[in-house]
Amino acid sequence: MVLLVVLSPEYSRSQALSEPKRHEPIPREGYASWSLFLICNPAWLLQENQAKLQDLYRQFRAFGRAIGPKHLAVWFWERSPGGATPALGEYVDVDRSSQYCDSLRLLPSQSPHVVVMTTYPAPAQPFTGDKVVLQLNGLLLVVK
Repeated sequence: MVLLVVLSPEYSRSQALSEPKRHEPIPREGYASWSLFLICNPAWLLQENQAKLQDLYRQFRAFGRAIGPKHLAVWFWERSPGGATPALGEYVDVDRSSQYCDSLRLLPSQSPHVVVMTTYPAPAQPFTGDKVVLQLNGLLLVVK
């Protein structure tokens, strides 16, 4: 399946990335959609899977640069990764990702997920809006 999104020139001028640390809010104003990269599967945090996690992070950065300023890509950190090639699994905010997985009723075993939504993501509330869920561990596209 190929997903093609065409953006007008005004939307292609800048990137929209957010990498909030623990307890920092997701930016809200000025966005039409939010794409959350959620890592809820503990296997992705293991040392032997660091290359996959680093590749996913690189893909997040590329995605955020490509989607335009009205659409925000979000990656959660506990704290900023340090060093040239950090073990990213030690820095990912798994608690926050798990809160979103719970509220969106997503299975950790199918994580990581990319969830695209047009309603502001509030983790403490059950989510009832429209969303597109990409289950990257199973490589299955689910539209709900």
